[in-house]
Amino acid sequence: MAALAVAEANRVLGAMFSGTPYTAPAAHSLSLHTADPGTSDTPTSEVSTGGYARQSIVFGTPSAGSVANTNVITFPNLPATTSAYLVGWNAAAGSGTPQMKGPLSPSVTTSAGQSITFAAGAASASDV
Repeated sequence: MAALAVAEANRVLGAMFSGTPYTAPAAHSLSLHTADPGTSDTPTSEVSTGGYARQSIVFGTPSAGSVANTNVITFPNLPATTSAYLVGWNAAAGSGTPQMKGPLSPSVTTSAGQSITFAAGAASASDV
């Protein structure tokens, strides 16, 4: 993922340049999107049918300007769709506000009932 959401960018910039305290979220989650979700606090195009639900993600220690997941992430029982973007959220699955987004390369097309799984280390965040 490579683009910060506007609200998250404001929180980070406030901490860097205005001395505003930044508290890291206690939990994170991922969502799948069928198109570019934008950078607002209300991303568009989230997959929403079938057995879809946002999934928890656990990040390791940042290194060289990047951080990756340490857990296996599975989106089970998806609808027939093409997932093109991921959005990282600042709370456990199902809540929070967006922090980052990035394209899936390549996009992933599923038939109804299929799953998408990301191995540990396969989902990374970097704004470098």
